[in-house]
Amino acid sequence: MRFADFRARARVWEWTPFAILLAAMLSWLAMGMDRDYFYRPLSHSSESAVNLAPAENLSPSRSFLLFRRMYLREDGATGYGVYGRAPIGGYALIRLATLPFGDDLAAKILAARALMLAMFGGAALLFYLALVRLLANRWAALGAAALAFSGNYTLYYSDMILTFGVMSVFGIALTFHGMAVFVRDGRFAQLALKAGAAVLLDWRALALLLPFALFGAVGEAIRAAREDASRSPMSMARSALFAAARSRHAAVGAIAMLVGIAALGFNLVNEYAALEGETPPSELPTVKSITGRLSPAGES
Repeated sequence: MRFADFRARARVWEWTPFAILLAAMLSWLAMGMDRDYFYRPLSHSSESAVNLAPAENLSPSRSFLLFRRMYLREDGATGYGVYGRAPIGGYALIRLATLPFGDDLAAKILAARALMLAMFGGAALLFYLALVRLLANRWAALGAAALAFSGNYTLYYSDMILTFGVMSVFGIALTFHGMAVFVRDGRFAQLALKAGAAVLLDWRALALLLPFALFGAVGEAIRAAREDASRSPMSMARSALFAAARSRHAAVGAIAMLVGIAALGFNLVNEYAALEGETPPSELPTVKSITGRLSPAGES
């Protein structure tokens, strides 16, 4: 066998795991489109409808207010059933997917479901690519990705139109891939962009980003303290603090938090304006939801 033929076969073999996973995700996307009805058992239809409503209501004329319904108040003014508990990014993606279909509700539902399935497949591919970098074994990465994304409930809910379902998984996979590239190649810009995008999709990305930022910054602080030539406690502490503050881990944590705060602030300002300033900030629906979830009873 010629050396060129050997290299060609090795290259094909190298890309075989990715091709297998891609084929599996594309086949699932195709099979996910075989139903000609919307309703399914359990909470599938209700949750999908609840998440379609704020997406369809997004409009620049209302300052991109997130709300589920409009109603007529006693004074004749328009009232809004606001719902700003999730970042606007997920709803904006759903809106972009359904925008070309006008008033055709069936087509909009199909487009939104296709978006969910595409993000489900994208999450699996991102997870695989991240593990390839970390494990340096494509077949092991394929096995891990296949196991993670082949559960019964995982597949069942993969087309539910949900900002904190498949979109959360995609955001976490996007973050994980950015971390893997950063750890192996030191590329910070891509991690910052992926972290910001993930937080705009769902707050849960912060649960992965913030520990990564914290442990990374602490690691850099420890290394700086050990490398301090003076070895005096005060100097070592100063070196550790400066190293942690200047670290790129701390920077990505700060970026993620700023994006999250900006997204939440945007929702709260819109809610306050939609309620015409008559509701105190502490009584805004989103604020009450946050305080309720943090209470011992865990009420939402």
